[in-house]
Amino acid sequence: MAAERVKGSGVTLAIEDFGVYPAFTATAAQCLETLRASDRNDIKFVFDNGNFLLGDDTPTHAYPLVKDRIIHVHIKDLALLDRAEPGSYLTPSGRHCSGCNIGDGAAEVAECLELLKADCFDGWLSLEVGGGGDPLDEAVHGAKVVADGWERG
Repeated sequence: MAAERVKGSGVTLAIEDFGVYPAFTATAAQCLETLRASDRNDIKFVFDNGNFLLGDDTPTHAYPLVKDRIIHVHIKDLALLDRAEPGSYLTPSGRHCSGCNIGDGAAEVAECLELLKADCFDGWLSLEVGGGGDPLDEAVHGAKVVADGWERG
């Protein structure tokens, strides 16, 4: 109903992979199922590389499944932990993840940038920082990682 209400307004509706919360959009397969269930090609996708790890998926596995619907990209990074730590996330399989500097974790940042560049992505890309340090320093670091990765890709 929301897609019909915004038709012609310039607003684009999108869903995002949200990791373990909610569980029905934690993996690429679940996101694709949700998009298909809407039966509307005008509902798009926000690709969040880090959130796929929270659903026990990987961003490079997810990307080809949803790439035709991507309108916006969130870049973050998560470290895989051996045990729970304060503020860490628990995935459905029992893995623990925690935010880290962009480029220092397991969220396949460089690989995602290569895929996006190869497909001539020209939409918006947002950095999500949260490695526990100074947010401005983390944002500057993340922007450099993304710019360097885009240049190489």
